[in-house]
Amino acid sequence: MKALCWHGTNDIRCDNVPDPRIEDARDVVIKVTSCAICGSDLHLMDGLMPTMKSGDILGHEFMGEVIETGSAHNKFRKGDRIVVPFNINCGECRQCKLGNYSVCQRSNRNAAKAAAQFGYTTAGLFGYSHLTGGYAGGQAEYVRVPMADVAPMKVPDGMTDEQVLFLTDIFPTGYQAAEQAGIKGGEIVAIWGTGPVGLFAIQSAKLLGAERIISMRSPFWSAKAGVSTLPVIDERSGSDRAHAPHDELDASATRKAPAFPPLRRRTDPAARQGAARAGASAQQGRGRSAPRHPRRGAGDVGTHWPSRVRSGAASRPRRNSAEARSNESGARRGSLAGRRPHD
Repeated sequence: MKALCWHGTNDIRCDNVPDPRIEDARDVVIKVTSCAICGSDLHLMDGLMPTMKSGDILGHEFMGEVIETGSAHNKFRKGDRIVVPFNINCGECRQCKLGNYSVCQRSNRNAAKAAAQFGYTTAGLFGYSHLTGGYAGGQAEYVRVPMADVAPMKVPDGMTDEQVLFLTDIFPTGYQAAEQAGIKGGEIVAIWGTGPVGLFAIQSAKLLGAERIISMRSPFWSAKAGVSTLPVIDERSGSDRAHAPHDELDASATRKAPAFPPLRRRTDPAARQGAARAGASAQQGRGRSAPRHPRRGAGDVGTHWPSRVRSGAASRPRRNSAEARSNESGARRGSLAGRRPHD
């Protein structure tokens, strides 16, 4: 059969390889009718995933027709059309019974290697290196599906491949994001990013009953990709035009991008500390302790950014004065008097 095989960084070839065969009584072999390329396949192409071997067959988003079944398999019959999820699951281990299918304890044939790399083994995965079991992927004419009596699903009559193919990986990824947000119905939901996962997160939020969905695109990455997008799309969940261009959405369904407060230029640390002490003294004189916003340093009254952002190297002020340098040295020694307000 023909299959897309990895041979090194940026070296993907269509090779002739042996046909798969039944290896376990729970297996099925399918003839692939549709498959897709996932963004995570690019990690393999870029050589970022260890333990890849020349000739490994890629692909973890695929579906097809059952042509052979193992002796103990009774879920599918020859001729059934099935969708095959990314994860391979035994359905019997503790993690599978808890619903943590991505960390199935039995399906990864190289669990020890995965545990050494990640700290815990992953489930077996199709076409995604030997850390995840070394299973042949679905960008091929035929695929062996291990433990096929657990995760794969039969396609209902009358549904096309295009209607169900995304159940293999990308749609569940977006749905999980919406589900983990705890959407119960009636919420305002913000979703950053409008790539494939973002689009499915939008649709999933609508399915779960979000009243309003604000989708934010990244101008930086859009420019990198050579496309022009507006930074914010605000949709009502009842709209049937979820992915129309921004200028085609109903006026009632669009809002201007929120105006975030600008980062203020920082003053000299010593001056800021003096202002903070003065404010604290004034508050104590009135019988109250100085208030402190959980996301602001003392005296940092105009900045609404989280402290971990404001204290980053990119947002730190230039310290040209000897007094500022002295304060910074004091902070390093751990002295209270020398700490910067945003530490």
